Amino acid sequence: MWATSRPKLSVWGYHGRSDDSSGNNVKLLALISVLLAFAVPTCASPVQQDAKSIILKFAVDGQRVTCKVLEIRLSLGTEALTPVRVPDGFLVPKEILDAYAAESTRAQSNVSSEVTCDQRTVTLTGLYPAQVLPGQWTVGIAYPTTWFDSPSGAPEQGTWVSYVVAECNDCDPGIVVFQAHSDVPATEILKLQTEPHRNAERDRDVAYALAVFGVDYAPHRDHLVKILRECLQRPPNSPEDDLCDGRLVQYISNLYWRGDSELLHLLLDIAEKREDVVDEAGTFYADLLDRRPDVAIAALSSISPEKQRTACTMAFDNDLRFDRPKFDRIASKLRNMVTDAGQRCLDALQIDRSRRGF
Repeated sequence: MWATSRPKLSVWGYHGRSDDSSGNNVKLLALISVLLAFAVPTCASPVQQDAKSIILKFAVDGQRVTCKVLEIRLSLGTEALTPVRVPDGFLVPKEILDAYAAESTRAQSNVSSEVTCDQRTVTLTGLYPAQVLPGQWTVGIAYPTTWFDSPSGAPEQGTWVSYVVAECNDCDPGIVVFQAHSDVPATEILKLQTEPHRNAERDRDVAYALAVFGVDYAPHRDHLVKILRECLQRPPNSPEDDLCDGRLVQYISNLYWRGDSELLHLLLDIAEKREDVVDEAGTFYADLLDRRPDVAIAALSSISPEKQRTACTMAFDNDLRFDRPKFDRIASKLRNMVTDAGQRCLDALQIDRSRRGF
């Protein structure tokens, strides 16, 4: 099992869905799979670990990076600590172990860490002593588009994500601490702009990344919209492929949550039962109903009653049937709305709930 924590930061972004996590066992299993994929595997013959050490790995976009120069700095409150290096990691300073051992200091989030791998630095503040106990750390950086598969998930602000997956020895759960950064990585932009053409899928991914970076936003967003419309022209029973899949809807949904409200009508208008590209839209509908119910119902009112019911059914099938508290929140809000669209959505959810025995 894993828990997600976020540090106290002055400039950061976060996708803000902690209230949607309870009761969702299926999604938890999916998250565990993602975290295991990003927690880079150890070698076949691991180095014997010191009982008071943290074995550290560094990853960029999910790929293990070998650091020619690895620097580790810690602090406890205002006290700077220089941890003793050991093969593949460092010894946890006695000061942090003592802070964890004492009840008076265990609950203080006053530990900071800075890990530099060559030219890349991951800095996290507001850590608790429990997050710096002997075990393993996977320190990582994720850019668009790989952050959808990273332990942090895709943020709604910021242009890149840094994270630490902390697994202390004999502890449950492991902890993911992360932050999103608002500075635009010029080297990443240049790499994308000069990348040779590979295929339509990669062109799609690059368009999303450049839109997030704010480089010619409108043309790159419009490229994603064009692909989505072309995908929807395929027969409804078309299977997913590398271009027309749920990731495309995730890209456009993320741009909406980042502030592009013009995309909302498009996202609602694609509501239909099919096997390929729109499958991920149900999760977006559930989030919209939960986080912005008034906006959701007003927007639903602009599409046909049939699509209204379809959108709410997709929200249930893809998301709400796994999350009872979220379902109950949405149902409660819809009961207080005196609109036809709100009543249709509530009726659709209640029918699906009865059908599923939920």
